[in-house]
Amino acid sequence: MTTTKNEIHEISRGLRKQHGITQANLAIMAGVSLPALQRFEAGNATARMDTIRKILAALGYELTVRPSTMERDRDNRLKD
Repeated sequence: MTTTKNEIHEISRGLRKQHGITQANLAIMAGVSLPALQRFEAGNATARMDTIRKILAALGYELTVRPSTMERDRDNRLKD
């Protein structure tokens, strides 16, 4: 799944709602402040990677970073 940084807050909010978790409970579960979670879900603030990681982990997910398709294509061309 390819996700842009702008989609992460939407995915997180959707997962929270899908699991029937309130913002207040997710903030507690993730160990972040309620205002920080609210700002993150609203897309109004640039969240720290650690905050994003905590929120996703509390929802049972993890953030994975991998080379882009362009980078993999470039690496493959160099190998040939």
